[in-house]
Amino acid sequence: MPRSPSASVGNRACPTRDALDQLITINREHFAASVSGGRSAVSGLLPWTCGALLVAGLLTVLGLRPRIAEFR
Repeated sequence: MPRSPSASVGNRACPTRDALDQLITINREHFAASVSGGRSAVSGLLPWTCGALLVAGLLTVLGLRPRIAEFR
């Protein structure tokens, strides 16, 4: 069974692993900030988008109803 690279290092500090941990931390913080910013930008648009979708669906049904009635 192959051993993991960190197991072969023992108690010594591994600069590559430290650099990778720093990179992961930086990217995780940036991702969290981006998600938070995106959610705040979208939260104001969501009610308007839902309302527009409902109006479009209603207009579609009202527009198709006479056309469907022609086939009866």
